[in-house]
Amino acid sequence: MTTEPLTPALELAAAGLLISAPLAHVQWAPVSGTMWLTAVDILYQMVRYFPMRPKLFDPDAVIASALPLFWRQGYEGTHMPELLDAMGLGKASFYNAFTSKHAVFLAVLDCYFGAVDHILARALEGEKHRDQAAACLLDAILAVARDQEGKTVGWRGCLIGNTALEMGAQDETVRDRLNQGVHLLRRHFANALSLADRDGRVLPDSVVSALALHAVAGIQGILVLAKAGMFEEEIRAAKLTLLSTLRASQPI
Repeated sequence: MTTEPLTPALELAAAGLLISAPLAHVQWAPVSGTMWLTAVDILYQMVRYFPMRPKLFDPDAVIASALPLFWRQGYEGTHMPELLDAMGLGKASFYNAFTSKHAVFLAVLDCYFGAVDHILARALEGEKHRDQAAACLLDAILAVARDQEGKTVGWRGCLIGNTALEMGAQDETVRDRLNQGVHLLRRHFANALSLADRDGRVLPDSVVSALALHAVAGIQGILVLAKAGMFEEEIRAAKLTLLSTLRASQPI
């Protein structure tokens, strides 16, 4: 391939690069096989000596800023202009850092799991008895699922359940992430149900595992109905009924 010598404008640009501080001692041997510095040479040297500008934002922070939007509006209901606005990014910065809306959504799910994990762990701190620990977990999940800005019917639900209804059947990658979220909830309920009751009695491991899954299924169902407009007194009654089923198994 042949290359043309630099135009006067590019010669001036090359001269400016040669005297810039980072390149003061760089040997600019042409790579294009001519005695002239060509545009190919300049691009080659710029790539070598001018690495890509570092990100000027915290990726974790902008993912956290996208979480409320996806939580309330879902994946399909969240459009790129409002997502960019919520994250405070331009298109170039967005695609350089995250490549796609789908990639951001997966990161948002991970962010949500981390936050819920922390909240539920805090809810169990200091709890000594099974019944009270399970009640604290249910209350914590319901509190997280309430829409703090009071939009729609006052419930934003659980992002795990919301996403399962919207995308679980179509997106295998998202489905795998949701399984991680379900496992997280089951683990916390298993921790609560593994505690002794007030008489010091404990449940068999097999019963704990089954009840933990039952608790996750029950609270997810309550949250779906809450988003559909179920009355507050009905939500409280459903929670108490779920707690009663968790107490029904015989301890050993």
